[in-house]
Amino acid sequence: MITTKINLTKEGRITNIEDALDAANLNFIAEEHELMTPSGIFAPEHKMIVRADTNEPLGVVGKKYHPTQNSLAMAFMDNIVQKNGFAYTEAISKNGGAVSVITAQSDKPDTIKVGDEVARQIKIINGFNGKNSLSVEFSLLRLVCSNGMVRDERESMMRFKHTINIQNRMEIALKVFDEAVSFHEDFIIKAKMLSEKAVDKDMVEKFLNSLYSDAKQNDKKKDEIKNLFQNGKGNNGDTLWDLYNGATEFFQHHHGTDEKRVEYASFGTGAKLTAKAWETAMSLAMA
Repeated sequence: MITTKINLTKEGRITNIEDALDAANLNFIAEEHELMTPSGIFAPEHKMIVRADTNEPLGVVGKKYHPTQNSLAMAFMDNIVQKNGFAYTEAISKNGGAVSVITAQSDKPDTIKVGDEVARQIKIINGFNGKNSLSVEFSLLRLVCSNGMVRDERESMMRFKHTINIQNRMEIALKVFDEAVSFHEDFIIKAKMLSEKAVDKDMVEKFLNSLYSDAKQNDKKKDEIKNLFQNGKGNNGDTLWDLYNGATEFFQHHHGTDEKRVEYASFGTGAKLTAKAWETAMSLAMA
């Protein structure tokens, strides 16, 4: 399982999804192929989705599944990007494009506190593995440390059928942007609240214990988060905002090896722990 991250800003400011996909090598055609067993038996209830330019298999799906190409599925994002001051800044490719993610980020950051800004993000996700439906995810990026911030997917994601067409593209774009504005505004208000909420030793322990059990093998992880809470980029070890960002910095920049970290932080346990860290920080703030 190989997951790679591509920085699109190296190509300049990109505001067209076709250009973003080209820069990320994700503007490929996904083809449908008949599926046969190793012994040569035809499997009529399933088929294989194959990347045409590399002949790389992307997934096995049911016979009723029909892929929607990245360029078509993601085209509605141009309406958001070009009219609201966003640009495509990053891409993620999982297993050769079995899952493709393109991130659009606002040009204008929001201030949480003096010297601490966040950028609004909308991520468009398309999959050809039969597991990842077309969806968008709302998040924010803390600029001082490049920590991505998300919440539970029930609050931060919208999913669509693989049947987006030109006729309803504008309608979907308007709906997505309205939801994004609502999510981002709510997140920023609560982030400012966390930045003003001082923590004590008991709160720190409750926070860490909500993420990891008391098992001895978790002690090092907890110690690393404590250190990042106090000494991580933009942190002073004073507030719930520092504590939350100490955890997200650990999940996204320090956990495991470089080769596996993108998968862990974007699709694996790290993504779930980032959402859990937010939930716990808010619970402590309201206690």
